[in-house]
Amino acid sequence: MSDVRQKQLAACEKFRSLHSQGCFLLPNPWDVGSALYLEHLGYDALATTSSGFAFSRGLSDSVTAIDRDAMLGHFRDLAGATSLPVNADFQNGYADDPEAVAANVTLAVETGVAGVSIEDMKGNGELYDTALAIERVKSARRAIDASGIPVILTARCEAWLVGHPEPARVAHERLAAFAEAGADCLYAPGVKDLDEIAALVQLVAPKPLNVLVSGPSATLSRESLAAIGVRRISVGAALARVAWGAFDRTARSLLATGTFDAFDGALPFNELDDLFRGRELRAGEREAEVRAAMRNLAVALIQRDMPAIERLLADDFTGFDSAGVIVSKAEWLEAIAAGDLVFERIHADSVDMTVLKDAVHVRAQLTFRARYTKSNYNGTFRCLGMYVRHGETWKLLVSKARVVGTGADAAEAS
Repeated sequence: MSDVRQKQLAACEKFRSLHSQGCFLLPNPWDVGSALYLEHLGYDALATTSSGFAFSRGLSDSVTAIDRDAMLGHFRDLAGATSLPVNADFQNGYADDPEAVAANVTLAVETGVAGVSIEDMKGNGELYDTALAIERVKSARRAIDASGIPVILTARCEAWLVGHPEPARVAHERLAAFAEAGADCLYAPGVKDLDEIAALVQLVAPKPLNVLVSGPSATLSRESLAAIGVRRISVGAALARVAWGAFDRTARSLLATGTFDAFDGALPFNELDDLFRGRELRAGEREAEVRAAMRNLAVALIQRDMPAIERLLADDFTGFDSAGVIVSKAEWLEAIAAGDLVFERIHADSVDMTVLKDAVHVRAQLTFRARYTKSNYNGTFRCLGMYVRHGETWKLLVSKARVVGTGADAAEAS
């Protein structure tokens, strides 16, 4: 089992235990830096915020503004950067159809998160029909169960956020149905009345309820919510908006007064630099180690060094070739051993890496000269890969190739 999978399983176990008793705070960072800082402060778990992430990229909070793969990359970055469990705000699952939701939830689980939240709101801001909303939760549940990773599934009812005329009635109806459909945690963002929250706690018990608190409140506190049985409190985009508020006030003051008094209260440079410096140094070492692993794997493939190939591929390796064919480790090894897959040349034209805590994402343009009975491996490919640490060895876990050039291009490149 790879270190990344072991880490995810441990995170899921911790996340599940947090939901079993007490009441914990689940803050929402919007990037790797804010996630690491919240871990540094001592929080037990984190959740992404679709709006906080969108605002950091100058975009609105919409599934049409940030595409699915960009959101999955964001999940992967945060889950990889911190040792804490991370809950993924997956909005509507980037699909309407239940089976498409299941496929996308499978992809979300593969990013290393410990939780996934699915909304009952369409991309246009309207609620799905109740029957369809329930089927979407069931499909997400099946996808998580099939993955073998005990990720916490949170089902959300957006009745208050969309301004439904009867939000309490709709939330009661749907959260009860979502719990029955397999959701581990229930969530109705926008409810602010303690009595209504208490009623929701009783409705979904013994399953936990998440409550959103995204602004000052005279009645909502960790103590008051814990007293009525709330297990989890998230803050949505509040931390990101507080950061934007400080930025706005300071920038306006600088422009209006020409003085720099508004910089008072800024975190010291050294405090932030020291916090991130160790990670930067480790990242450089990891990148060098993965580059060496890539070179070693290329040599092993060309020389058909089966023990080395076996060692450098993760046990749960999955490859996606240019024709979309999924290839397992066993299939790769069998094809190479039988002479059905022969690599004659592998040249890295360009390599770019993103180093996370326990994994390295590789974006490379490679030129192959190879023979494969199932697919064309001659040509130039744009490849995406993930290397994970297993003990002291970096192993290739996922590889996906897309053709850039073939035929004459490959002949010239050789």
